[in-house]
Amino acid sequence: MLHAQYYEYRQTAGNHSTPGVILAAPKTPQLNTKFRQRGFSSAQKAGADRAANDTSACSDNVIPACIKALYRIPDNTLNHSSNSLGIYETGDYYAQEDLNLFFANYTSTIPNGTHPTLVSIDGGFAPAEPKFADGESDLDLQVAYPLIHPQGGTLYQTDDKIYTISGAGGLFNNFLNAVDGSYCSYDAFGEKGNDDNFDDVYPDTRSPDGYQGKVQCGISTLTNVISISYSKSEVDLPFYYQPRQCNEFMKLALQGHTILVASGDAGVASRPWDPFPDGCLAENNTVFNPNFPGNFPYTTTVGGTMMSPGASVSDPEVAAYLPHQDGTDHTYTSGGGFSDIFSIPSYQSASISDYFAKHDPGLKSFSSLHNATHNDSSPIGANGGIYNRIGRGMPE
Repeated sequence: MLHAQYYEYRQTAGNHSTPGVILAAPKTPQLNTKFRQRGFSSAQKAGADRAANDTSACSDNVIPACIKALYRIPDNTLNHSSNSLGIYETGDYYAQEDLNLFFANYTSTIPNGTHPTLVSIDGGFAPAEPKFADGESDLDLQVAYPLIHPQGGTLYQTDDKIYTISGAGGLFNNFLNAVDGSYCSYDAFGEKGNDDNFDDVYPDTRSPDGYQGKVQCGISTLTNVISISYSKSEVDLPFYYQPRQCNEFMKLALQGHTILVASGDAGVASRPWDPFPDGCLAENNTVFNPNFPGNFPYTTTVGGTMMSPGASVSDPEVAAYLPHQDGTDHTYTSGGGFSDIFSIPSYQSASISDYFAKHDPGLKSFSSLHNATHNDSSPIGANGGIYNRIGRGMPE
């Protein structure tokens, strides 16, 4: 019915830590233009409920029932007022009309109007009109809510619409400022507070429509679990920027928060032209390009899986891989690799040794950490190696 293609889904599936494969269930297509918005008769509703629970075509059309069947997730009946699933968004907005339409067609037990609690950070807003809504936010909520309802969600919508269109290139610092006020003045690795070269500066003087207040520090608490579907290439940000931020994620993890982040969707590279044409590094564009913040040792980095064509929900999944879709030069595949900044943490040592013992790719490697740049003078790839054998491995 939907002629769906698989895409990586990078969200947590509940109000506690869950297996990584759940967090990487395939994406579903958007439905905001597929159905007329009208009420159901009882006969229509019964038919819709049957369709919403049909798992016979999950290798073609991924609906919430497919994800529940794949990972044996029971219907949730509990809701604790002090618990909520956190979802981070920036530069992308959900539309309530889209959520209502999705819930009506695929999860009729979720009432129309169901939405996350908004935490607006530095001018972030939601929901938006359908014509301004985007796929990421709609999708994240459409997949999360059928798994957690009646548990609630908390949306950390970050940065004003001016910066999210043409931002400075940084990521997450304003979010971290908002959930931990001390981070606003945290001094480490030669950096104290935000970096004006990379982080959005407030008040936003570029437009009267921008956020005119100061950077918001400590305005909200962080949920027990936060799911982050955004990433950049490790090379996009300088060395000092990343470990300072990584230390903050460590602090939050030690306080009991689970931070789930995406491994990316371009395999061992990044998207084309990030920063080089094929997404890889070094002068000959052959060196693997790790992603941020999946490179952090204190986040849980989650890859993507898919069902093989014609498979049933009881069959094993495979790593997400769709080469050159729709004639594009971008191969969609679950991200992964080895950090060029952070070393293998002790908890990964045994697993990585076992991986190389059983699945050594036979590729030449290099050993180099704390790399501030990835230019022609960098030690990365200088010996002909194309991946960092001593870097943190991701996904988990």
